[in-house]
Amino acid sequence: MKSLDIYKLLPKTNCGKCGFATCLAFAMRLSAQKSEPALCPYLSDDARVILEQQTRAPIKEIVFENIKLGGETVMYRHEKKFFSPPPFAILLKDTLTDFELKNKINFIRSLKISRLGEVLQPELVALEVTDFEKSRKLLEKLNSLNKQVLYIGNIDAISKLLPIKKGIIWGKDALKSAEISKAAKVPAVVSAKSVSELKEISKKAKSSAAQDIILNVESEPEFFSSLVEIRKEAVVNGSIELGYPVVSRPNNLEQALFAVAKYSSLVVLENFPKEEIFALLTLRQNIFTDPQKPIQVEPGIYDINNPKKDSPVLVTTNFSLTFFNLKSDLENSKFPAYLLVVDTEGLSVLTAWAAGKFSPEKIAGAISNFKLQDKTSSKKLIIPGLVAMISGELEEKSGYKVLVGPKDSSALPAYLKTITAKTAK
Repeated sequence: MKSLDIYKLLPKTNCGKCGFATCLAFAMRLSAQKSEPALCPYLSDDARVILEQQTRAPIKEIVFENIKLGGETVMYRHEKKFFSPPPFAILLKDTLTDFELKNKINFIRSLKISRLGEVLQPELVALEVTDFEKSRKLLEKLNSLNKQVLYIGNIDAISKLLPIKKGIIWGKDALKSAEISKAAKVPAVVSAKSVSELKEISKKAKSSAAQDIILNVESEPEFFSSLVEIRKEAVVNGSIELGYPVVSRPNNLEQALFAVAKYSSLVVLENFPKEEIFALLTLRQNIFTDPQKPIQVEPGIYDINNPKKDSPVLVTTNFSLTFFNLKSDLENSKFPAYLLVVDTEGLSVLTAWAAGKFSPEKIAGAISNFKLQDKTSSKKLIIPGLVAMISGELEEKSGYKVLVGPKDSSALPAYLKTITAKTAK
Protein backbone atom coordinates (compact mmCIF):
# COMPACT_ATOMS: atom_id res chain seq x y z
CA MET A 1 0.00 0.00 0.00
CA LYS A 2 1.09 3.56 -0.71
CA SER A 3 1.59 6.01 2.13
CA LEU A 4 -1.53 8.03 1.34
CA ASP A 5 -3.69 4.89 1.18
CA ILE A 6 -2.42 3.92 4.62
CA TYR A 7 -2.92 7.46 5.92
CA LYS A 8 -6.64 7.28 5.05
CA LEU A 9 -7.01 4.34 7.46
CA LEU A 10 -5.25 6.08 10.36
CA PRO A 11 -7.12 8.14 13.02
CA LYS A 12 -5.32 11.38 12.00
CA THR A 13 -4.93 12.50 15.60
CA ASN A 14 -1.18 13.21 15.32
CA CYS A 15 -0.93 12.13 18.96
CA GLY A 16 2.65 10.89 18.63
CA LYS A 17 2.03 7.74 20.70
CA CYS A 18 3.25 5.58 17.80
CA GLY A 19 6.66 7.22 18.13
CA PHE A 20 6.23 9.53 15.13
CA ALA A 21 5.24 13.19 15.11
CA THR A 22 2.35 12.83 12.68
CA CYS A 23 0.07 10.14 11.30
CA LEU A 24 1.47 10.84 7.83
CA ALA A 25 5.01 10.14 9.04
CA PHE A 26 3.74 6.90 10.60
CA ALA A 27 2.01 5.99 7.30
CA MET A 28 5.27 6.48 5.42
CA ARG A 29 7.11 4.16 7.81
CA LEU A 30 4.36 1.54 7.47
CA SER A 31 4.54 1.76 3.70
CA ALA A 32 8.28 1.10 3.86
CA GLN A 33 7.65 -1.88 6.20
CA LYS A 34 9.73 -0.18 8.91
CA SER A 35 7.02 -0.02 11.56
CA GLU A 36 3.93 -1.95 12.72
CA PRO A 37 0.22 -1.00 12.82
CA ALA A 38 0.05 -2.23 16.43
CA LEU A 39 1.94 0.91 17.52
CA CYS A 40 -1.16 3.05 16.89
CA PRO A 41 -3.43 2.90 20.00
CA TYR A 42 -6.45 4.45 18.21
CA LEU A 43 -6.54 2.27 15.10
CA SER A 44 -9.90 0.60 14.44
CA ASP A 45 -10.03 -3.20 14.37
CA ASP A 46 -10.96 -3.25 10.69
CA ALA A 47 -8.14 -0.90 9.77
CA ARG A 48 -5.69 -2.92 11.85
CA VAL A 49 -6.54 -6.15 9.99
CA ILE A 50 -6.14 -4.44 6.61
CA LEU A 51 -2.85 -2.80 7.51
CA GLU A 52 -1.35 -5.93 9.07
CA GLN A 53 -2.11 -7.83 5.88
CA GLN A 54 -0.82 -5.14 3.55
CA THR A 55 2.25 -3.70 5.28
CA ARG A 56 4.11 -6.62 6.78
CA ALA A 57 6.58 -8.86 4.98
CA PRO A 58 5.06 -12.15 3.74
CA ILE A 59 7.14 -13.92 6.41
CA LYS A 60 6.78 -11.81 9.54
CA GLU A 61 10.03 -10.63 11.07
CA ILE A 62 10.50 -11.63 14.71
CA VAL A 63 13.28 -10.08 16.76
CA PHE A 64 14.10 -11.67 20.11
CA GLU A 65 17.12 -10.36 22.03
CA ASN A 66 19.87 -10.45 19.36
CA ILE A 67 18.13 -13.14 17.27
CA LYS A 68 16.26 -12.14 14.11
CA LEU A 69 13.94 -14.57 12.33
CA GLY A 70 11.86 -14.21 9.18
CA GLY A 71 11.35 -10.96 7.32
CA GLU A 72 11.59 -12.79 3.99
CA THR A 73 9.75 -11.43 0.96
CA VAL A 74 10.59 -13.78 -1.93
CA MET A 75 10.66 -17.46 -2.86
CA TYR A 76 14.03 -17.30 -4.62
CA ARG A 77 17.10 -15.31 -3.68
CA HIS A 78 17.67 -13.95 -7.19
CA GLU A 79 14.27 -12.20 -7.09
CA LYS A 80 15.59 -9.84 -4.43
CA LYS A 81 17.61 -11.36 -1.57
CA PHE A 82 17.14 -13.34 1.63
CA PHE A 83 17.28 -11.21 4.77
CA SER A 84 17.67 -13.38 7.87
CA PRO A 85 20.25 -16.21 8.03
CA PRO A 86 18.69 -19.04 10.07
CA PRO A 87 20.30 -19.25 13.53
CA PHE A 88 21.53 -22.68 14.63
CA ALA A 89 20.65 -24.11 18.03
CA ILE A 90 22.71 -26.97 19.49
CA LEU A 91 20.50 -29.34 21.48
CA LEU A 92 21.25 -30.20 25.11
CA LYS A 93 19.13 -32.36 27.41
CA ASP A 94 18.66 -31.79 31.12
CA THR A 95 19.24 -35.52 31.63
CA LEU A 96 22.97 -35.19 30.81
CA THR A 97 25.46 -36.16 33.50
CA ASP A 98 27.95 -33.52 34.68
CA PHE A 99 30.68 -35.20 32.63
CA GLU A 100 28.52 -35.29 29.48
CA LEU A 101 27.47 -31.68 29.97
CA LYS A 102 31.06 -30.50 30.38
CA ASN A 103 32.03 -32.23 27.12
CA LYS A 104 29.01 -30.76 25.35
CA ILE A 105 29.78 -27.23 26.52
CA ASN A 106 33.40 -27.60 25.34
CA PHE A 107 32.07 -28.89 22.03
CA ILE A 108 29.80 -25.85 21.60
CA ARG A 109 32.70 -23.53 22.42
CA SER A 110 34.75 -25.17 19.66
CA LEU A 111 32.09 -24.47 17.03
CA LYS A 112 33.55 -21.20 15.82
CA ILE A 113 35.31 -20.42 12.56
CA SER A 114 36.40 -17.22 10.85
CA ARG A 115 35.57 -17.00 7.15
CA LEU A 116 35.58 -14.04 4.76
CA GLY A 117 35.90 -11.62 7.65
CA GLU A 118 32.97 -13.06 9.62
CA VAL A 119 32.94 -15.22 12.75
CA LEU A 120 30.57 -18.13 12.13
CA GLN A 121 29.05 -20.05 15.05
CA PRO A 122 25.73 -21.40 16.38
CA GLU A 123 23.69 -18.67 18.07
CA LEU A 124 21.46 -20.64 20.45
CA VAL A 125 21.34 -23.56 22.83
CA ALA A 126 18.21 -25.68 22.58
CA LEU A 127 17.44 -27.03 26.05
CA GLU A 128 15.23 -30.12 26.18
CA VAL A 129 13.36 -29.72 29.44
CA THR A 130 11.99 -32.68 31.39
CA ASP A 131 12.39 -31.37 34.93
CA PHE A 132 12.49 -27.81 36.27
CA GLU A 133 15.22 -28.32 38.86
CA LYS A 134 17.53 -30.21 36.50
CA SER A 135 17.11 -27.56 33.82
CA ARG A 136 17.63 -24.73 36.30
CA LYS A 137 20.99 -26.16 37.33
CA LEU A 138 21.92 -26.73 33.71
CA LEU A 139 21.07 -23.10 32.87
CA GLU A 140 23.57 -21.89 35.46
CA LYS A 141 26.33 -23.85 33.74
CA LEU A 142 25.33 -22.51 30.33
CA ASN A 143 25.76 -18.86 31.34
CA SER A 144 29.40 -18.89 30.24
CA LEU A 145 28.37 -19.68 26.65
CA ASN A 146 26.51 -16.37 26.37
CA LYS A 147 23.91 -17.76 23.95
CA GLN A 148 20.16 -17.37 23.64
CA VAL A 149 17.98 -20.31 24.67
CA LEU A 150 15.24 -22.29 22.96
CA TYR A 151 13.26 -24.31 25.50
CA ILE A 152 11.76 -27.58 24.23
CA GLY A 153 9.48 -29.99 26.11
CA ASN A 154 7.62 -29.73 29.41
CA ILE A 155 5.73 -26.45 29.14
CA ASP A 156 4.96 -26.23 32.87
CA ALA A 157 8.65 -26.53 33.73
CA ILE A 158 9.54 -24.12 30.92
CA SER A 159 7.18 -21.46 32.30
CA LYS A 160 9.08 -21.59 35.62
CA LEU A 161 12.42 -21.21 33.82
CA LEU A 162 11.44 -18.07 31.90
CA PRO A 163 11.87 -15.68 34.87
CA ILE A 164 15.42 -17.06 35.29
CA LYS A 165 16.33 -16.69 31.61
CA LYS A 166 13.98 -15.69 28.83
CA GLY A 167 13.97 -17.85 25.75
CA ILE A 168 11.91 -19.02 22.81
CA ILE A 169 9.46 -21.71 23.98
CA TRP A 170 8.46 -24.92 22.22
CA GLY A 171 6.07 -26.92 24.35
CA LYS A 172 4.14 -30.03 23.40
CA ASP A 173 0.85 -28.13 23.85
CA ALA A 174 0.94 -25.45 21.13
CA LEU A 175 -1.95 -23.35 22.42
CA LYS A 176 -0.71 -23.41 26.00
CA SER A 177 2.72 -22.35 24.72
CA ALA A 178 1.04 -19.46 22.91
CA GLU A 179 -0.72 -18.35 26.09
CA ILE A 180 2.51 -18.46 28.11
CA SER A 181 4.35 -16.54 25.38
CA LYS A 182 1.86 -13.69 25.76
CA ALA A 183 2.50 -13.36 29.51
CA ALA A 184 6.28 -13.82 29.25
CA LYS A 185 6.63 -11.73 26.07
CA VAL A 186 8.67 -14.35 24.26
CA PRO A 187 8.10 -16.13 20.91
CA ALA A 188 6.43 -19.56 20.94
CA VAL A 189 6.71 -22.48 18.52
CA VAL A 190 3.45 -24.08 17.39
CA SER A 191 3.63 -27.55 15.83
CA ALA A 192 1.31 -29.74 13.79
CA LYS A 193 1.39 -32.99 11.84
CA SER A 194 0.69 -31.32 8.49
CA VAL A 195 0.64 -27.90 6.85
CA SER A 196 -3.17 -27.79 6.74
CA GLU A 197 -3.38 -28.59 10.45
CA LEU A 198 -0.63 -26.05 11.17
CA LYS A 199 -2.69 -23.36 9.44
CA GLU A 200 -5.57 -23.93 11.85
CA ILE A 201 -3.36 -24.05 14.94
CA SER A 202 -1.60 -20.88 13.86
CA LYS A 203 -4.94 -19.09 13.59
CA LYS A 204 -5.94 -20.23 17.09
CA ALA A 205 -2.56 -19.28 18.55
CA LYS A 206 -2.80 -15.75 17.19
CA SER A 207 -6.39 -15.39 18.39
CA SER A 208 -5.10 -16.12 21.91
CA ALA A 209 -2.83 -13.08 21.43
CA ALA A 210 0.46 -14.99 21.46
CA GLN A 211 3.47 -12.69 21.57
CA ASP A 212 4.97 -14.05 18.33
CA ILE A 213 4.72 -17.49 16.80
CA ILE A 214 7.14 -19.75 14.96
CA LEU A 215 5.85 -22.67 12.89
CA ASN A 216 6.87 -26.32 12.78
CA VAL A 217 5.63 -29.42 10.96
CA GLU A 218 6.46 -32.54 12.96
CA SER A 219 5.89 -35.15 10.25
CA GLU A 220 9.12 -36.80 9.04
CA PRO A 221 7.74 -37.68 5.53
CA GLU A 222 6.75 -34.05 5.03
CA PHE A 223 10.06 -32.53 6.16
CA PHE A 224 11.06 -31.31 2.70
CA SER A 225 7.67 -30.57 1.15
CA SER A 226 6.28 -28.74 4.18
CA LEU A 227 9.08 -26.15 4.18
CA VAL A 228 8.47 -25.30 0.53
CA GLU A 229 4.69 -25.38 0.89
CA ILE A 230 4.68 -22.99 3.87
CA ARG A 231 6.92 -20.49 2.06
CA LYS A 232 4.83 -20.70 -1.11
CA GLU A 233 1.56 -20.24 0.78
CA ALA A 234 2.93 -17.19 2.57
CA VAL A 235 4.84 -15.48 -0.26
CA VAL A 236 2.86 -16.44 -3.37
CA ASN A 237 -0.66 -16.96 -1.99
CA GLY A 238 -0.51 -14.43 0.83
CA SER A 239 -1.51 -16.76 3.68
CA ILE A 240 -1.40 -14.76 6.92
CA GLU A 241 -1.67 -17.92 9.03
CA LEU A 242 1.51 -19.36 7.48
CA GLY A 243 3.37 -16.06 7.17
CA TYR A 244 5.69 -16.73 10.12
CA PRO A 245 9.24 -18.04 10.60
CA VAL A 246 9.67 -21.82 10.57
CA VAL A 247 11.82 -23.95 12.87
CA SER A 248 13.22 -27.31 11.73
CA ARG A 249 14.78 -30.19 13.63
CA PRO A 250 16.65 -32.22 10.96
CA ASN A 251 17.74 -35.79 11.62
CA ASN A 252 20.62 -35.91 9.17
CA LEU A 253 22.91 -33.74 7.06
CA GLU A 254 20.71 -33.94 3.96
CA GLN A 255 17.73 -32.57 5.87
CA ALA A 256 19.88 -29.90 7.54
CA LEU A 257 21.30 -28.70 4.21
CA PHE A 258 17.80 -28.50 2.77
CA ALA A 259 16.52 -26.66 5.85
CA VAL A 260 19.17 -23.94 5.46
CA ALA A 261 18.54 -23.57 1.74
CA LYS A 262 14.72 -23.96 1.72
CA TYR A 263 13.37 -22.39 4.01
CA SER A 264 13.96 -22.74 7.75
CA SER A 265 14.23 -19.64 9.90
CA LEU A 266 15.76 -21.58 12.82
CA VAL A 267 17.53 -24.97 12.76
CA VAL A 268 17.95 -27.24 15.80
CA LEU A 269 20.92 -29.61 15.54
CA GLU A 270 21.32 -32.74 17.65
CA ASN A 271 24.34 -35.07 17.49
CA PHE A 272 25.85 -33.45 14.41
CA PRO A 273 29.67 -33.76 14.18
CA LYS A 274 31.78 -30.62 14.05
CA GLU A 275 32.70 -30.93 10.38
CA GLU A 276 29.03 -31.09 9.35
CA ILE A 277 28.17 -28.05 11.47
CA PHE A 278 31.03 -26.11 9.85
CA ALA A 279 29.68 -27.12 6.43
CA LEU A 280 26.25 -25.80 7.42
CA LEU A 281 27.70 -22.55 8.72
CA THR A 282 29.56 -22.07 5.44
CA LEU A 283 26.48 -22.86 3.36
CA ARG A 284 24.44 -20.39 5.40
CA GLN A 285 26.98 -17.64 4.82
CA ASN A 286 27.05 -18.33 1.08
CA ILE A 287 23.26 -18.33 0.69
CA PHE A 288 22.59 -15.26 2.80
CA THR A 289 25.25 -13.08 1.25
CA ASP A 290 23.42 -10.46 -0.79
CA PRO A 291 24.04 -11.46 -4.44
CA GLN A 292 23.77 -7.80 -5.45
CA LYS A 293 26.34 -6.65 -2.90
CA PRO A 294 29.70 -8.48 -2.79
CA ILE A 295 31.33 -9.02 0.60
CA GLN A 296 34.00 -6.37 0.99
CA VAL A 297 36.97 -5.78 3.24
CA GLU A 298 38.22 -2.42 4.41
CA PRO A 299 40.59 -0.79 1.89
CA GLY A 300 44.01 0.11 3.26
CA ILE A 301 47.49 -1.27 3.87
CA TYR A 302 47.84 -4.62 5.62
CA ASP A 303 51.05 -5.93 7.20
CA ILE A 304 51.83 -9.55 6.31
CA ASN A 305 54.50 -11.55 8.16
CA ASN A 306 55.98 -8.53 9.98
CA PRO A 307 57.26 -6.58 6.96
CA LYS A 308 60.27 -4.27 7.15
CA LYS A 309 60.87 -0.88 5.62
CA ASP A 310 62.20 -2.36 2.38
CA SER A 311 59.55 -5.09 1.98
CA PRO A 312 57.68 -5.13 -1.35
CA VAL A 313 54.05 -4.14 -1.82
CA LEU A 314 51.40 -6.35 -3.39
CA VAL A 315 48.25 -4.75 -4.79
CA THR A 316 44.75 -6.24 -4.84
CA THR A 317 41.05 -5.34 -4.71
CA ASN A 318 38.78 -5.30 -1.66
CA PHE A 319 36.66 -8.26 -2.82
CA SER A 320 36.73 -10.42 0.31
CA LEU A 321 37.29 -13.77 -1.42
CA THR A 322 40.26 -12.37 -3.36
CA PHE A 323 41.65 -10.70 -0.24
CA PHE A 324 41.45 -13.68 2.10
CA ASN A 325 42.83 -16.15 -0.46
CA LEU A 326 45.73 -13.82 -1.20
CA LYS A 327 46.35 -13.10 2.49
CA SER A 328 46.36 -16.81 3.32
CA ASP A 329 48.81 -17.65 0.51
CA LEU A 330 51.08 -14.79 1.56
CA GLU A 331 51.07 -15.85 5.20
CA ASN A 332 51.91 -19.41 4.21
CA SER A 333 54.83 -18.17 2.11
CA LYS A 334 56.44 -16.64 5.26
CA PHE A 335 57.47 -13.76 3.00
CA PRO A 336 57.21 -10.31 4.68
CA ALA A 337 55.23 -7.87 2.54
CA TYR A 338 52.67 -5.10 2.52
CA LEU A 339 49.25 -5.66 0.97
CA LEU A 340 47.70 -2.56 -0.59
CA VAL A 341 43.94 -3.11 -0.83
CA VAL A 342 42.23 -0.75 -3.29
CA ASP A 343 38.55 0.16 -2.94
CA THR A 344 36.87 -1.46 -5.95
CA GLU A 345 33.42 -1.61 -4.32
CA GLY A 346 33.89 -5.29 -3.63
CA LEU A 347 34.62 -6.35 -7.21
CA SER A 348 37.21 -9.01 -8.08
CA VAL A 349 40.38 -8.18 -10.00
CA LEU A 350 39.24 -8.72 -13.60
CA THR A 351 35.71 -7.44 -12.99
CA ALA A 352 37.03 -4.32 -11.28
CA TRP A 353 39.52 -3.70 -14.09
CA ALA A 354 36.77 -4.07 -16.72
CA ALA A 355 34.58 -1.63 -14.77
CA GLY A 356 37.39 0.92 -14.48
CA LYS A 357 37.60 0.50 -10.70
CA PHE A 358 41.05 -1.14 -10.64
CA SER A 359 42.88 1.27 -12.90
CA PRO A 360 46.32 2.90 -12.71
CA GLU A 361 44.62 6.10 -11.50
CA LYS A 362 42.73 4.27 -8.72
CA ILE A 363 45.84 2.41 -7.55
CA ALA A 364 47.98 5.56 -7.63
CA GLY A 365 45.25 7.34 -5.67
CA ALA A 366 45.25 4.57 -3.04
CA ILE A 367 49.06 4.84 -2.71
CA SER A 368 48.65 8.52 -1.97
CA ASN A 369 45.56 8.28 0.25
CA PHE A 370 47.00 5.55 2.47
CA LYS A 371 50.46 7.20 2.55
CA LEU A 372 52.31 4.10 1.39
CA GLN A 373 55.60 6.00 1.41
CA ASP A 374 55.38 6.26 5.22
CA LYS A 375 55.16 2.47 5.56
CA THR A 376 57.91 1.27 3.25
CA SER A 377 60.93 2.61 1.41
CA SER A 378 60.49 -0.01 -1.28
CA LYS A 379 59.59 1.38 -4.68
CA LYS A 380 58.24 -1.90 -6.05
CA LEU A 381 54.61 -2.82 -6.63
CA ILE A 382 53.52 -6.37 -7.47
CA ILE A 383 50.21 -6.45 -9.37
CA PRO A 384 48.08 -9.49 -10.25
CA GLY A 385 49.06 -11.20 -13.47
CA LEU A 386 45.45 -10.88 -14.70
CA VAL A 387 45.97 -7.12 -15.17
CA ALA A 388 49.50 -7.14 -16.60
CA MET A 389 48.28 -4.68 -19.26
CA ILE A 390 48.21 -1.78 -16.77
CA SER A 391 51.82 -2.15 -15.61
CA GLY A 392 53.35 0.51 -17.90
CA GLU A 393 50.75 3.19 -17.19
CA LEU A 394 50.82 2.39 -13.46
CA GLU A 395 54.58 3.01 -13.38
CA GLU A 396 54.00 6.44 -14.93
CA LYS A 397 51.15 7.35 -12.60
CA SER A 398 52.68 6.05 -9.37
CA GLY A 399 56.44 6.46 -9.79
CA TYR A 400 56.88 2.86 -8.56
CA LYS A 401 58.53 0.00 -10.43
CA VAL A 402 55.73 -2.41 -11.28
CA LEU A 403 56.29 -6.18 -11.27
CA VAL A 404 53.71 -8.51 -12.76
CA GLY A 405 52.86 -11.32 -10.35
CA PRO A 406 51.20 -14.67 -11.07
CA LYS A 407 47.58 -14.92 -12.18
CA ASP A 408 46.71 -17.11 -9.20
CA SER A 409 47.77 -16.31 -5.64
CA SER A 410 48.62 -19.97 -5.00
CA ALA A 411 51.70 -19.42 -7.16
CA LEU A 412 52.90 -16.50 -5.02
CA PRO A 413 55.29 -18.42 -2.71
CA ALA A 414 57.37 -19.66 -5.67
CA TYR A 415 57.16 -16.27 -7.38
CA LEU A 416 58.35 -14.38 -4.28
CA LYS A 417 61.31 -16.75 -3.89
CA THR A 418 62.25 -16.07 -7.52
CA ILE A 419 62.24 -12.29 -7.22
CA THR A 420 64.07 -12.49 -3.88
CA ALA A 421 66.82 -14.56 -5.52
CA LYS A 422 67.10 -12.03 -8.38
CA THR A 423 67.34 -9.14 -5.90
CA ALA A 424 70.08 -10.94 -3.98
CA LYS A 425 72.14 -11.28 -7.18
